[in-house]
Amino acid sequence: MNDTVLNVLIADDEVFIREGLKYIIDWDSLGFEICGEAQDGMDALEKMEALRPNLVLLDIQMPLLSGIQLIQAAREKGFEGEFIILSGYSDFRYAQAAIEYGVSCYLTKPIDEALLTQAVVSAKEKILDRLRTKSSYYRYLKKAKNAVLADLLRNPEPDPNIHYEEFGFTFPVYQLILYENLEPAASQYGFADLFAAVCGSGEHLELLTLEDQELLLLKGHSTLTRFQTFLSRCQGRIQKGSPLDAVFLACGRPVHRLQDLHPSYLECRRILERRFFCQTSLHVMVPGDLPTELSGEKFATSARAEKYARELADSVKSANRKRAADSLRELAAQVSLCRDSVPALKHFLADILLQVRNFVTQSYSQIPFQLCSNARLLEQIEGCSYLSEILEYFMEEFELMINAVSGNTDAGGTFENILDYINHNYAEPLRLETIAPLFGYNSSYLGKLFTQRAGQNFNSYLNEVRVRNAAAQLLETNLTIGAVASAAGYRSLDYFYQKFRQVYHCSPAEYRRNGGENADTP
Repeated sequence: MNDTVLNVLIADDEVFIREGLKYIIDWDSLGFEICGEAQDGMDALEKMEALRPNLVLLDIQMPLLSGIQLIQAAREKGFEGEFIILSGYSDFRYAQAAIEYGVSCYLTKPIDEALLTQAVVSAKEKILDRLRTKSSYYRYLKKAKNAVLADLLRNPEPDPNIHYEEFGFTFPVYQLILYENLEPAASQYGFADLFAAVCGSGEHLELLTLEDQELLLLKGHSTLTRFQTFLSRCQGRIQKGSPLDAVFLACGRPVHRLQDLHPSYLECRRILERRFFCQTSLHVMVPGDLPTELSGEKFATSARAEKYARELADSVKSANRKRAADSLRELAAQVSLCRDSVPALKHFLADILLQVRNFVTQSYSQIPFQLCSNARLLEQIEGCSYLSEILEYFMEEFELMINAVSGNTDAGGTFENILDYINHNYAEPLRLETIAPLFGYNSSYLGKLFTQRAGQNFNSYLNEVRVRNAAAQLLETNLTIGAVASAAGYRSLDYFYQKFRQVYHCSPAEYRRNGGENADTP
């Protein structure tokens, strides 16, 4: 604390006095840094609010606001720093008024260097004592507040012996958020840090770890509104690898009474338990997303695992991707409504996949299957955060086995059919996720196959098809460039210009004007 550098603001309407106060004593050696200066009372008040100095040197007589008026206004605004008044008057009434507002020292001009140094040292001791007391107080208050909040969340009724308003629980509305970091090893900071940086923290946001679960308590209408705005900006466009891509949020309903925090906490816990069954793109769940009814019986039984394994193995051996995908969808629907724990379900699904491998490799023992080890398979499934990730892994494994069984690693003419489909439907909002099921593929596997077979990824290929057809339209029709872009499947004219220039190294207008001459061709 003794190494703390404190800030001082100098306020006087005479510039030569302000300059003199900067050099009359060695501020650095006393542990102070001059953060600003003001030429009148209003200027000083505004800079005090902006700079929050620890110490203010001010003249008693200044334009717009006198020194006493300035001190009064600052105290009413909650300013806790120290004041040293410099005055050309030795009138006791000024000194008495200054003392009433907690002024550290009242010095008359001309300023004596030794007296000013003594006054600054005295003010510094008061500032440091207050900072030490405040730091200790807030440390203990934070610890007590965390214990009070944890008690509110664990118990159905608030403790009648606790005065909750003393701990800042006086807001008209609260919202509880439990969050889970899906990639703790890869993340340098959590969602709480991100939200606090974007939306502010302070008394409107409480952070707590309860039963190894991190949570946020939002307090007040303005904080809840900022949170909803924050979510609406992020939903639907969370970038892969961004901090939000690595977290899952279980959001409770807004509540207006402290006794409602306990049921809200239980509800958020239930939401987190259901996170495994969401799509990987879903990062936020609210109580309305919970299923209304779950199955009462145990689902993950050995008999049921064998039933699904035999059904899926038959699909693999017959190279029937659609049937395999349909079976997995039916399995996912059943699993999503069961009450079994997530670890039990992961074990159940791993058992199914291991049995499928066994059934297939036994029937085709002469084929050298290029499959990973059983230990690697179990590790892969255990590391998945979502059910949908496990089912995608199933389809990738099935594809490897189907290709080995059929002796055809490129799935026959199916890929050529996919290219033909793109060439005839490029104007539509095509995505791998929508095309893959049409041809019995999983979108992740199709993306890998596309890169392997076409020598480029799906989006690059689609853009080339669109730009090539747009170029033909530019030469063969009188359509506006905007109409050509729309007909080629582009919803943004700027994006169309960008992609066209990447392929032809000129703008659409230049391409049309030159009749396609001197332009690169795809």
